Amino acid sequence: MSGSQHLLLGAVPQVASDPNFEYTTLLLPGNGTNGAQNNTFLDSSTNAFSITRNGNTTQGTFSPFSQTGWGNLFDGNGDYLSVADNAAFTVGSGDFTVEFWIYPTSFASAMRPFGQADSSATNASVSLSGYVYATTGQPVAGYGIGSSTFGIASSINLTLNAWNHYAFVRNGGTLTLYINGASGGTASISTSSINDSGNQFAIGRLGEYNADYFQGYISNFRFVKGTAVYTAAFTPPTAPLTAITNTSLLTCQSNRFVDNSTNAFAITRNGDVSVQSFSPFNPTAAWSAATNGGSGYFDGSGDYLTAPATTETDFGSGDFTVEAWVYPNSLAAAQDPFGKHADSPVGNSTVAWFVYVGANNASNEASIASGSTVYSVTGWNLTVGQWQHLAFTRSGGSLRFFINGAQVGSTVSANVTINSDAAWKTWVGSYTASLRPWNGYISSFRAVKGTAVYTAAFTPPTAPLTAITNTSLLLNYTNAGIYDATSKNNLETVGNAQISTTQSKFGGSSMYFDGTGDELRAYQGPNFDFTGDFTVEYWAYYSSTNFQISVTTGYPTDERGFLIGYYLGAVYCLISTNNSTWNVTLNGGTLNQNTWYHVALVRNGTSFKTYLDGVNQASVTSSGPVNNPNNLLSVGGRNTSYMNGYLQGLRITKGVARYTSNFTPPTAAFPVL
Repeated sequence: MSGSQHLLLGAVPQVASDPNFEYTTLLLPGNGTNGAQNNTFLDSSTNAFSITRNGNTTQGTFSPFSQTGWGNLFDGNGDYLSVADNAAFTVGSGDFTVEFWIYPTSFASAMRPFGQADSSATNASVSLSGYVYATTGQPVAGYGIGSSTFGIASSINLTLNAWNHYAFVRNGGTLTLYINGASGGTASISTSSINDSGNQFAIGRLGEYNADYFQGYISNFRFVKGTAVYTAAFTPPTAPLTAITNTSLLTCQSNRFVDNSTNAFAITRNGDVSVQSFSPFNPTAAWSAATNGGSGYFDGSGDYLTAPATTETDFGSGDFTVEAWVYPNSLAAAQDPFGKHADSPVGNSTVAWFVYVGANNASNEASIASGSTVYSVTGWNLTVGQWQHLAFTRSGGSLRFFINGAQVGSTVSANVTINSDAAWKTWVGSYTASLRPWNGYISSFRAVKGTAVYTAAFTPPTAPLTAITNTSLLLNYTNAGIYDATSKNNLETVGNAQISTTQSKFGGSSMYFDGTGDELRAYQGPNFDFTGDFTVEYWAYYSSTNFQISVTTGYPTDERGFLIGYYLGAVYCLISTNNSTWNVTLNGGTLNQNTWYHVALVRNGTSFKTYLDGVNQASVTSSGPVNNPNNLLSVGGRNTSYMNGYLQGLRITKGVARYTSNFTPPTAAFPVL
């Protein structure tokens, strides 16, 4: 979606803001230019080269510059972040504050969201720690003195599938555990010195103790040594935390695993913890192409983009920069995020420049070729489940490679002429059509001929890249016609799914599906896994009476998730809460063709309800999660049951039952912040 398309939102009547926007994991306004899809990629350099799409490469608003903030997802099975032992975590007899936002997705077993201890978690080894009781969700803040451990059992339990603010504070001789700004309990500690265990500090488990892993999201984790940030009841923060005076650690708030305190401790990812665009904070502005950008999604199976052969990406003997943000979903197989070479390279003589990531980070290299000789920067790794900025540069014959602004590997002398050939294209997302495809996201790809943009350590870009002087190629992936206003998902437009100005509920356009293979697909799985309350709603305009799927996860190849559609003139809904069969059916209402209706599926506790134009049509009770591990959301159809008609304002809310009784349907477009 271009910036001009996005400006169309200004003409759409809508509520100013949504108090639950932070829980919204998909919002498709359906506004844009007639016929727009997500399949056309633009070069935003002054060259405006034609970009060829291959496979089902798509684009959308998930990017390193999300306006909705960040959290880290822990699956409860070996996931944690660790920081090496340091005096910064030794609080002794002084004041301190440990705080973070926590979104638990299960209370099935006991969990430890943070702490410091050895592998046996003996009393003498435990410093500060957190604990959450199974079943009840009662939090405990613990500490160690000598050979004894103590804890404050909070009188306020955590809320499942919701953001809770947690703060463990020492103020003089008093320890307090605050939950959502209210005191859940206190303890007297006098002047006793709290032990430093001499072991790693961990988020997601208790130090080196290999048990009680946390399950859910953690956002904005801050450890402050020497200051009691809160000394009485308070209103929890409404914006991301900052590195105030005495901050020892500040993490779980960025597009990557990084400590934003002045200590800049190395954060080690363990298990498959991932960075997600999901946080407790509402954005202050709606998504925009210039501020938030987008990304391309490459599924690791034949997806790639090519730019035509041109001398603009032949770097010759001069300086250059090739850079991008990448978010790998897997590194199990060898893959190339970008490079320039022949269509079927054979040997070094048919390669100009490339970045190669070996299977499981084996033998990674950023390389150029001169004849049959390759010059490579090696000795670096990528990390799954986070954004990381890559920059490959040559300055005066010196090759360098940077990850997140830090130089990695050695500087390599390569004062040579890089291979060039009129037939060689630039590849993004693969090495060749069938070799080393990228599995994940790429954002802000830029090639600059004649300039080494980076020659020493730097702060990674905080906004989408622009066409600076000498820019040869620039892909910002902001040309999606059907986009997610929450910046969480990229959607593939399958068949002829597109924007249409023929019908609309609000704003003059909507999403059109012609009934013959059209659908949207989104692959960002955690956004559509529901372990608690949720709401799925949209406006629909059906043009035929056949069985039509409006939105689903799973059906029909995997009986896990939910399905909402239209069948025999009524709302039709299936739900699986046991991950094996569709065990809940809701049906009701009478829908006429060629009429706009508001449809909603809501879970509130164990109660599922469907609503048509705000009136409850059916209700059933069932327990268990509604999730689909296959990580696929389909909109407009699946398999043979495709929609013939229009959709607008599809909104999915995770953790919130927006409607619990009959209601007046929205009279304006949903707010985009």
